[in-house]
Amino acid sequence: MIPRGGTTAAPESDRELTVKARTQRELVTRRFLRHRGAMVAFAVLFGILVLATTSIGVAGLAGWWGQDYRAAGQVVDAGRPTLDLLPSFVDGDGPAVGAHPLGQDDIGRDYFALTMRGTQRSLTIALLAGLISTVVGVLLGALSGFFAGRTDIVVMRFTDLVLSLPALVLAAVFGRTTGGGAAVIALMLGLIYWTSMARLVRGEFLALREKEFVEAARAMGASPWRIIVRHILPNTVGTIIVNATLTIAAAIILETALSYVGLGVQSPDTSLGKLISEYKDAFQVRPWLFWWPGLFIVAIALTVNFIGDGLRDAFDPKQNRVRD
Repeated sequence: MIPRGGTTAAPESDRELTVKARTQRELVTRRFLRHRGAMVAFAVLFGILVLATTSIGVAGLAGWWGQDYRAAGQVVDAGRPTLDLLPSFVDGDGPAVGAHPLGQDDIGRDYFALTMRGTQRSLTIALLAGLISTVVGVLLGALSGFFAGRTDIVVMRFTDLVLSLPALVLAAVFGRTTGGGAAVIALMLGLIYWTSMARLVRGEFLALREKEFVEAARAMGASPWRIIVRHILPNTVGTIIVNATLTIAAAIILETALSYVGLGVQSPDTSLGKLISEYKDAFQVRPWLFWWPGLFIVAIALTVNFIGDGLRDAFDPKQNRVRD
């Protein structure tokens, strides 16, 4: 019983929602972390990145894998992979890695080291291309959407011109004439594939430039660049991040296509697409030379796309319910 005139606290229910003040960043982070597909994809992509960088080393640092991707040697057992994950119950042996887990190529180079080097190059090209296209697209899209008028006309007509050009052919020609380095190919891809980002950012800026908070900033004497950077751009971060991840996934596929036709990364360096191109004729007799780099290409492209889907759902304003 409750004493007369007394007070008691309201009972707390398991289904009772506690109202908390959350910033937009906290909401987006929580939604992304609860997206199972994105989390699994992020773990796989992070594992691939760690494996590729630590195994053979990067930037002059030695890795834990003892083989050099440039060192030729004697081909053992027709270059078959020594990796055996299935234990032998007859001999009592467990899983074995061996000296060449992914096999050897025609001249006896370790294919695991080659695949890791190819993964490094392909990831470098994809990430650099995504970064360059994002910077160029955001800059031109922001200028076009905020200033409108003649600026919008000039930028959009230039965008239409770039869209009408054969992107794959341009990237191939510039990449081949400049030596086929990873940085050059990434630069070419980035300077060609910024158009979709520019259009998306332009649409966001056209919608936001008329909002009350922008008008208030103008009335207080804020400069156009301050309004762009401090007031409008933060409200377009979701669109920018999602489109950037999709650009990275597209860049790694395009790099594979360029290398497959011999117009991408050039020897003595290598990439995943170049490995597939070099050993496409060995598909019937030594399929592991084709399947291993192909598996890494598919894994990277799928994981980046899943991460993009998770980010898109996290930034979706309709996803406004976050359970504790």
